Amino acid sequence: MSLLRKLWQLANGDLLGRKEVRESVHPYFRQVVYFGRKEQDGYWEAELSSPTQREKFSVIIPAKKEECLDPYAALCKALTADMAELFALCKEAFEFEYAEWTKDPFPADPTNGFLLDGITLPDAADEKNAWSLCYFVPAAKHYFTAHFAEGAVFKVEVDG
Repeated sequence: MSLLRKLWQLANGDLLGRKEVRESVHPYFRQVVYFGRKEQDGYWEAELSSPTQREKFSVIIPAKKEECLDPYAALCKALTADMAELFALCKEAFEFEYAEWTKDPFPADPTNGFLLDGITLPDAADEKNAWSLCYFVPAAKHYFTAHFAEGAVFKVEVDG
């Protein structure tokens, strides 16, 4: 291995050359990137946009490097088809945290006060498995994450 390659790995924290990054194209997700480590499962990541969102949002896909992404694409497409409906899944769970962090009443139109930042899809694209939605809340200057299992929110985290 060349000295330059070793220096590159050292600078990037991969002394043993075990990190794996692979780019691909998918019909729904478009550009997807696989992040993994040799001898361990990794995940795919994509960025999507929506006409009702100002910014793109990330999608974490917990699939193996060679796994078909189509079931994840179908689930993601179904979840994001109606962004208001997607937010409704975690609205009730966010109401208390919003009041705690902003000291303001919950907005009448939360689509302006909550910006989807990311979705972590469930294993095997099965909504009974754990998955999450993360929103940036400008009024709180924090990210609110709703964690789901068995189809319901079981935990809310606020960074900070």
